[in-house]
Amino acid sequence: MKPLMLTYAQLAALPTGTRLCFAQDWDTSQAHVRSGTGCELSDNTLAQDDQFGCIALLPDDATLRHDLAGSDGCIILTPRNDGTPMDAISPLTKDPDEGRSTSSLRGAHAGRGR
Repeated sequence: MKPLMLTYAQLAALPTGTRLCFAQDWDTSQAHVRSGTGCELSDNTLAQDDQFGCIALLPDDATLRHDLAGSDGCIILTPRNDGTPMDAISPLTKDPDEGRSTSSLRGAHAGRGR
């Protein structure tokens, strides 16, 4: 059974630190994110900024964080900037492993200003 994917409106309501998982493959300008990649919501401005709001996701995968060095190691989703409706389905679902955290990874990643 495929996991229930969240809409961007649902993502906008989530607090920083929420564990998420990519339910499908996703391509960014810097890297390919595989389905099943776990991550932590490190910044969420979707609800505050109607025009340029975005979410930043810190992936568990160290290689992926390295590939994303240009964005502080984060996967950045910008549905508002891309013209995606907030009721559209995102590539994300709640992480089934809620107990894990990437918080310890933040200190290991030089240059993170968050």
